[in-house]
Amino acid sequence: MDIKANNDKALPRVSIGMPVYNEAAYLEKTISSLLDQDFTDFELVISDNASTDKTRQICEKAAATDSRIRFHSFEKNQGVKANFQKTLDMAGGEYFMWAAGHDLWSKNFISSCLKLLDAHPKAVLAFGSSAWIGPDDKAINKECGWYDTRGMSLAGRFFCVFWGNMHPIYGLIRKKALMQSLGVPEMVGADLVLLTRLALMGDLLCDPSATWYRRMMRHEATYKEKVARYKSREFQLAGKGLGRLFPLAALPLELGKAVMNAKIPADEKTSLLAALIASIPIRYVVGRKTP
Repeated sequence: MDIKANNDKALPRVSIGMPVYNEAAYLEKTISSLLDQDFTDFELVISDNASTDKTRQICEKAAATDSRIRFHSFEKNQGVKANFQKTLDMAGGEYFMWAAGHDLWSKNFISSCLKLLDAHPKAVLAFGSSAWIGPDDKAINKECGWYDTRGMSLAGRFFCVFWGNMHPIYGLIRKKALMQSLGVPEMVGADLVLLTRLALMGDLLCDPSATWYRRMMRHEATYKEKVARYKSREFQLAGKGLGRLFPLAALPLELGKAVMNAKIPADEKTSLLAALIASIPIRYVVGRKTP
């Protein structure tokens, strides 16, 4: 089912894709945070992955009251990849950003990111700082690093993403670059692969004055608990067969493919692949220690 509230309007400059599943607890507050941005030329595309709570009713009500909202609902859970991809497929804007159904943003988040991208045509993504919040919207004492690749070499951009956090995947992205990156991979580590593909195309920028407030939703204490979530019926990211036994097995291959498919000189591909092969075991060990 689709609710399209803005058929008669010109395409917006920005599309926000919000894939949701059982987000009723915070969804109204989250939608309000986006609608209250100081930049208004955007559409909010929401795709519901067959929620069993009141998510669908909240989305339908919001779409009926604001013409910037478009709503789609799957009848059966399609997994995380399909839901994220659906929001991208429905988007009409020149720029695109994903938004989780439980987070918040400073009012200047979109405008600040857009200003950066307008000023730097070769950049592919712009982001802000990030901060953790709890169920009561209060700050949680947990550090959130951020990075900006301006002035870095290609290898610098590559390894900035490789070793950094994945928060910039929720930044504002040039849709053209996102489409060239082949969309959302269906695998554990999809955010790393997608950010890597983008970093091989251009810079990732940051304006610390804009803030994404990431809500602490899970209390996974171990790497094993995190992987179990990826294997769940709702997420469906680990695949079948060997993929369920070794959910990270495809990650080195996809990162290598990202390098090989990048439009960069052959000598840089060779050096990046060599450095990647040496770094993968270390990255795996470090990743297991950080749920």
